[in-house]
Amino acid sequence: MIKKLMPLLLIGILLIGIGCIGPFAEEEPDDNGENNWEESDAEVILYYFWGDGCPVCPSQEEIIDQIEQEYDEEEFEIRKFEVYYNQRNLQLFQQVTEIYEVRGAVPATFIGEESYIGLTQKSELENKINQCLETKECEDPIKEIM
Repeated sequence: MIKKLMPLLLIGILLIGIGCIGPFAEEEPDDNGENNWEESDAEVILYYFWGDGCPVCPSQEEIIDQIEQEYDEEEFEIRKFEVYYNQRNLQLFQQVTEIYEVRGAVPATFIGEESYIGLTQKSELENKINQCLETKECEDPIKEIM
């Protein structure tokens, strides 16, 4: 009798296990950068790569959000890409780090031909943005691969 019930018992345990794991599975963050793949007419684009759960990223994002408020959206645009849970964004990030020849760590910010890995000061980013807006000569290698 026990031998006949054993397969049913194993199937029951398996189904209970699947039911318990399901609610704890990671979901993609709401703002994962999927809307950032559209073409842009902005003169300067800041590309910001971050990871949901990255301990430094919220501090960098706060700086990025402050910068966003200070510039005209027709001249300047920010594109954010979450790379921990979004495979497409991760693949783009890997391509970008190859182009810029930098290590692939977040937070990572790219403006024109410059890369900033890790927490970067607001003034440093603003200096590059202003330079690009004034000279209108900042190349954007990322725009070509998107």
